[in-house]
Amino acid sequence: MAKKPVFKAPPDKLALYEKVLEAFPEVELKGAANAYTAFNGNMFSFLLEDGRLALRFDEGELDEILAKYKAEPCRMYGRMMRGYAVLPDAQLKKVRSTTKLFERSFAYVKTLKAKPTTKKKAVAKKPPVKKALIQKPKVKKKAVAKPVAAKPVAVKMAAAKKSAAKVAPAKKAATKKAPAKKAAPKKAAPKKAAAKKKTAKKAPVRR
Repeated sequence: MAKKPVFKAPPDKLALYEKVLEAFPEVELKGAANAYTAFNGNMFSFLLEDGRLALRFDEGELDEILAKYKAEPCRMYGRMMRGYAVLPDAQLKKVRSTTKLFERSFAYVKTLKAKPTTKKKAVAKKPPVKKALIQKPKVKKKAVAKPVAAKPVAVKMAAAKKSAAKVAPAKKAATKKAPAKKAAPKKAAPKKAAAKKKTAKKAPVRR
């Protein structure tokens, strides 16, 4: 449950102010420290700290109110509040008369252009998102072969002859064939030779 605001104006004056407002159910008493009323975002009445009532009027009506009710211009925080008349302290006690003045003030404020009643909430700005630095892979530079200085023709021919001389003996050595092995003489089997001798001795001599 919301706490009832504690106004700076004297309680008896505040009670008279609330009694006047009873005739206007569409008007709501507002404020945290200073009681006031507003319509469509335009304030048109409030209680000063000393309990006097300030009402807002059209410029044409203001001079009349100031003269007829012995009211005075409203000054707040060192500046003049345009269109407001501060009624005498005794006026608030005259509830019926004050209600008529409040009605005239309310009729005037209805002609004013409506103002927004709530302030737009400031949207908190999000901190800028820092983009992650993408590290590019380091590309290794290819080693560039240094150009070999061209050798003179005479030096090239001499080098070619030396390489040919080294290769030639190797080829000759490769063409030499190994000496062929001589076949060993075949020896007759001793058993067969002995058998032939025996047959020669046994054969009869024909006469």
